[in-house]
Amino acid sequence: MERTDLIEGMKPCCVCAEPIRQEARKCSKCGSYQDWRSRIVMGATVLSTTLALLTALLAVAKESVPAIINAFKGEVSSLVFSLHKDNDDKLTILATNFGPLSETVNGGLVYIYSRYLSVSLKDNVSIIVKPTESVVFDLFPVNKELTATPGGSKDDQDCSISLKSSSAKGTEFWQELEVRCVDIELFHFALIQ
Repeated sequence: MERTDLIEGMKPCCVCAEPIRQEARKCSKCGSYQDWRSRIVMGATVLSTTLALLTALLAVAKESVPAIINAFKGEVSSLVFSLHKDNDDKLTILATNFGPLSETVNGGLVYIYSRYLSVSLKDNVSIIVKPTESVVFDLFPVNKELTATPGGSKDDQDCSISLKSSSAKGTEFWQELEVRCVDIELFHFALIQ
């Protein structure tokens, strides 16, 4: 029914457009209110749809934002090493991973009094350190031969442990752990005997 066909004293329903009396507050056909309450129902529908979309957006953002941030971050090693124990045949190291990716420890070098020694993990097996975890592992000499540092770059009293690690993406890092020479004396004396 068109507006021109309306009988005098009638108006179209604001929802279904059926003719209703001019003073009617509610449509007898669809039951919708004809005053300000009809906008609240429509507004509530829009509001609930908007809230549902915002909830979905937040759920997706919660999962995707960290991945996007990690994609733009440069690849920096997040392993932190500390000397745990000095023995005569091995050095025990504590590795803690503060990063979002697993990292692998492969071996390293020990600098002792201007000389260095290659060290490896037991049976040359790599250690995987998962995010937010700590791992204790032992370093063993590959051979008991101390080699002079090329160019004598290390001070006679400096000692350090350089550890080779690699990220889950395959990038290799060398990290130096400064130690006092007295902290690794047992290990050093076992090598020179």
